[in-house]
Order: sequence, then structure tokens, then C-alpha cells
Amino acid sequence: AAPDLAGVDDLDELLARCHARYVTSGLDGWSEIPDESVHLSWSQAALEHVRLPEVEPLLRELHRVHAPGTWTSHRIDLQDHLDASLHSLRVPARIWESRPFRTSGFYTNRLRRADWLDAFARAGFDARDDGGERWPVVPVPPARLVEPYRSMPVAELEVAAVDVVALRP
Repeated sequence: AAPDLAGVDDLDELLARCHARYVTSGLDGWSEIPDESVHLSWSQAALEHVRLPEVEPLLRELHRVHAPGTWTSHRIDLQDHLDASLHSLRVPARIWESRPFRTSGFYTNRLRRADWLDAFARAGFDARDDGGERWPVVPVPPARLVEPYRSMPVAELEVAAVDVVALRP
């Protein structure tokens, strides 16, 4: 049964009533969560900010902590955070993944819809795209993008946000 949240005034009280913890120490914090102890997890426009080399370890940890038969849901914003467009896909990876860009405040890992679904599957989830948002036309002509984005199908580049819903079998 869902807890009664009437009269909750702050985060500490909310967490106490839900028997929840708020962990903010990145990958290191996952070790605090016991195996198969999570029954629901979600994020809103957060996973695109996970550094590229940490995406797969994070998803493996998410799978480890989820109990079998439980769900995780994530809205992933695939737009760049420069202009709500695809300008970030014009920058070579060696520059985009460099320290100045990673620590800039506008970094996103630039994974696309199919990349996310594949990454969830490699982590052991049964994942699907449950909607999201599309541009009516790719906001930056593909010819102006760097590889591998230039060669991607237009339908993949038209995805502005994806809603990944995944079951931990």
C-alpha cells in the first residue's frame, strides 16, 4: 500500500514515510543498496548526464539492486543542452569527452534512443521505448554532424526524448 503523505513538509519526512533513502554519491553510492532490494526506480532527464564510461556500470548496478519482476522507468532527454537541438552532435568525441566539456555544466553523453535500449538490454533488462518526443524534422542537417551521427538513420536523429521502461526479469 502507498504511504499516507498528507502533511509531509520536507524531504526527510517524505523519505521516512516511504522507507526510502536519497543517495547522491554517484556510482560509489550504489554499494550502499542491497541486492534485489529495489522495487521501483525512475529518473527524469538525468541519465543523459551520466558520463559515457559510467553508463553501463550504472545500468548493471540498477539491475543488481532491482528485485526480479520489478520496473524502472526513465525519461531521457536526447536534445543537447546548448540550444535544445543537436548541436552537440557536431563536436568530435575527443573534444566532447574532454575534461573541459565534461565539467562544463552542459555535458550530455550523446547516446541515442537505440543506444539506450541496447544498453538496458546488455545490463539484463527487458527494455522498451514507451513514447517520448520527436522533432518533425531533424533540427541540424545530418550532413553537419560528425560521425557516427552523420550516418545514423534520420528516424533515430528525430528522437528528442525517449521514455525507457524496463523490466528486471
